[in-house]
Amino acid sequence: MLPSLGMLVFSSWLLDAIKGDHVFEETILRWCGIVWSNGTRLAVMTACAVASLACSAGLRLGLRHWEPVHGLLLPASAMPAHWLLVLLSPCGTMTFQNGAVCTAQGETLLEIGHLPANERVEALEDWDRATQCRWPWVQLARAIRPHAHQLQKVVLLASPGPRGSAAGLNQAVELVSLLAPGAAAVPIVAEVDFEDIPKLYSLIVALTRQAIGDGFAPETLTVDCTGGLKTASIAASLATLDSAIRFQYVETAAPFGVLAYEMRYTDAPR
Repeated sequence: MLPSLGMLVFSSWLLDAIKGDHVFEETILRWCGIVWSNGTRLAVMTACAVASLACSAGLRLGLRHWEPVHGLLLPASAMPAHWLLVLLSPCGTMTFQNGAVCTAQGETLLEIGHLPANERVEALEDWDRATQCRWPWVQLARAIRPHAHQLQKVVLLASPGPRGSAAGLNQAVELVSLLAPGAAAVPIVAEVDFEDIPKLYSLIVALTRQAIGDGFAPETLTVDCTGGLKTASIAASLATLDSAIRFQYVETAAPFGVLAYEMRYTDAPR
């Protein structure tokens, strides 16, 4: 792409010379021993026109295929995490207590605490599919499943305010402890609004840096943005851009795959 840009600039300089600019004639042409005749003008004009068209086409194609951000997209199971940051969604009209999903009035809807750890997510999915209730924390369970056997720490980042997820934070800790028994569940109430992209971005960066400082390798860190707002997803993707840290998202329709992204800058056209 740079040669194409250079040729366009050089051609512009030549056209100035053709129009009577003596700088070109007194420098380049004299150095090359070329006489600036009408025939030379015609030859130079023809060559410049052809070269400029070719370079313009090359520049156009180069920009068309240049992707300033390149992403690696794989199922999250292909790269399980040891440290997972979850942007927690509110639990909706249901609660989770004593190993069971309950109504707001305390009526038990589904018990999973007595099940083996590897069957709990499937039980939640089967119940959710049968009842069509679309409980938000089923997505949380799906987000944890690809990493459950390797996870060492799950950081639950709750949004503040009456409409946020902070009220259900302790319930989320209990659920995570059942889904990933070998991991420490760490609850954090964010002091920033999830709709404030710059502040949430800074918070996510600070938490990932702290994890690296605690001994976790960057490639073992994942940020899950399924439960956050669209603005939270933007903040998560920006906070992991051009690093070995990944961000993931659980699909909202069947088959509810967990997709992990590793986004990097590219500094030249492909």
